[in-house]
Amino acid sequence: MQNDEGRLGMSVGNKKLILLVEDEPIIALAERMSLEAYGYRVAVASTGEQAVEMMKAETGVDMILMDIDLGAGIDGTEAARIILQENELPVVFLSSHTETAVVEKTEKITSYGYVVKNSGITVLDASIKMAFKLFAANRKIRDDSSLLNERERLLENILEHFPGRVFWKDKDLVYQGCNKNEASRLGFASPDEIVGKTDFDMPWTPDEAEIYRKADKDIMERGEPILHREQSRYAADGRLVWEDRNKVPLYDASGAIAGIFGVALDITARKSMEDALRESQRKDRFTMDMAPFGIFQMEENGDSIALNAMEYRQFECRSAEEYRAYYGDISRRWADPEKLAEFRKDLLESRVVRNREVRARLRDGRIKWFLLSAAYDGSTSTVLGVSLDITSTK
Repeated sequence: MQNDEGRLGMSVGNKKLILLVEDEPIIALAERMSLEAYGYRVAVASTGEQAVEMMKAETGVDMILMDIDLGAGIDGTEAARIILQENELPVVFLSSHTETAVVEKTEKITSYGYVVKNSGITVLDASIKMAFKLFAANRKIRDDSSLLNERERLLENILEHFPGRVFWKDKDLVYQGCNKNEASRLGFASPDEIVGKTDFDMPWTPDEAEIYRKADKDIMERGEPILHREQSRYAADGRLVWEDRNKVPLYDASGAIAGIFGVALDITARKSMEDALRESQRKDRFTMDMAPFGIFQMEENGDSIALNAMEYRQFECRSAEEYRAYYGDISRRWADPEKLAEFRKDLLESRVVRNREVRARLRDGRIKWFLLSAAYDGSTSTVLGVSLDITSTK
C-alpha cells in the first residue's frame, strides 16, 4: 500500500480521489504521476484483495481504475464485483486485452469504461471524465426514478383508499386507469383491466355510452369542469345510489387538453339524512300549525324569524308573509310600550317569562288580550314563545 498521497482519504476541494489497482509497480508509478499531473489524487493497490480491503477501510474514493490481470489471486473483474456489492462508484477497467470476450466480461459488472493500456493520458483523462459524467447522470436518473416511484406509490395508495370512484381517459376517451372502486363497479377484477377500453366496452347500452362520451367531449372542448353534480344510478344489487360527480379536463406539459379525469363520491347516506330531515321538518311544521295557540321565534330585537299558522291568524293575517309585513316590528304588536320594555327586561334577566297578560293592537286599531310565555336563548340571542288569545275572557 502506498503512503502519503497513496493513502485513501476524502477528496480535497474539486480534486477527485482515484484508486489505481495495478500489479506492475513501474506502470503504477507512471500512471499515478500522469493522473496527478492532470489534477487527480491517486491511491494505489497492487492486488485485487488489497483493493477490496482498502475500500472496506475507507470511503473517500471517487473512482477505481482497475487492471484486469493482477497476477496471483483474484483478477480485476472479481475485485470490482466484490467492491461494487458494498460501494457505489464508477469503475473503469485498464487492460492490454482487446478481445471481445474480455470486454464483454467487464460490461457484465459495470459499464463506465474500458481503456486499453498505453492509450496515453489524454485518452485516459477523457475516459475518466466521461465515466464521472455518466455516473452522475445515472445517479440522477435513479434518484428521479426513485422520487417518481415514490410519488406513484403515494398516488396508488390514495386511489386505493379513496372512498369514491376515480377514472381517467385520454383525449380519444380511451380509459387510461381507475381505482379499485371503479373497476369493481364495472365488473373488472383489477384496475389494470380497464386500460385501453372505451365506454362501448362497459356494462351499459350503446346509447348510454354515446351520452357519456358526448358529455366528456363537451368538457374537453370547453375546457371547463363539471363539479358537484348530484346524479342517481342503480347498483348491481338494485339499490338506488346517489353520487356527487365531478369531471375536469386533463392537460399535458404544453397546456393542451389531453383527456378527462372523473371522480364520483357516494352520497346516498347524506341524501337519506336530508330526506329524513325534510320529513321531520314537515311533521314538525304540521304539528306546530295544528297547535291551538300561537308559536313564534324572534330575534332579541323583536324581528320575527318563524311562526305557526295560529300566530298569524290570531292577528287576523292570512299568511306569515302578511304578518311579517305589518307586525314584523314588535312595537306595532304591543299596545302598551312600557309593558313591552318591562317584558324585555324581565326576559333578559330571568331568561323565562310565564303567563304574562299583555294587550296587542291590530291594524284596524282594535285591542286583543293575549296570555304570553317566552324563553330567551342567550347562545343564539333568540326568543321562543307561545301566545293564547284570551280576549273573550275580558
